[in-house]
Amino acid sequence: MKESSIPNSFIAICGNNIDGSYVGEDFSYINLLTRQTGYHCLAKLSNAGLEESGKALQEQIDYYNPEIIVLQPDDMIKRYSSTHIRLSFIQLVQLSMLSFIKNKSNKKYFTSIKTIIDNNPEKHFIILSPVPCNSKYQDKVKIMRGQEMKKIFSEANNTTYVNLLNSIKKKKRFFIESSYLNKFGHTLLARLIAKKSSLNFSTSQGKFAA
Repeated sequence: MKESSIPNSFIAICGNNIDGSYVGEDFSYINLLTRQTGYHCLAKLSNAGLEESGKALQEQIDYYNPEIIVLQPDDMIKRYSSTHIRLSFIQLVQLSMLSFIKNKSNKKYFTSIKTIIDNNPEKHFIILSPVPCNSKYQDKVKIMRGQEMKKIFSEANNTTYVNLLNSIKKKKRFFIESSYLNKFGHTLLARLIAKKSSLNFSTSQGKFAA
């Protein structure tokens, strides 16, 4: 029997927006959540270490023992060249084939995470899809990843799936560049997590998502 989770606590294992390096810690969506909801963030971790196996995720859960896990599985977009615009047609075809292969790899990776979710029914997982970006090719890859993630994660009883690809509009007012959110984007992301999850994020000042 696992010991009870630490109440009103979460860990966040997310992508390149998590540390607020482009907007500062005060404006990062994780810090906005902690300030506005009263939930305590035990750890902010990069998802880079979760690429190969779900075992690393279970180790983090066991170590921090949070009530909630905010998780943005790596869409592996960094594996693709940002200079695809200068590639030849043949190179683009090869890149598309690589994308297909990586998609199979991602499915296996996502399934391993789903197994961890199923093995921890007392925890609540908030799964974030990739953040959209202003590069058409990269955004296409992210949409593919998001579709696969939705199939795998959206039906779990202890999971809230937040589709950022549909919820965050690709408008300059939310982005610094490409897929890096500015402070307005971070505020939107924090509100989306609160609103779309089934959890009662609240403080003495009232419901955060209101």
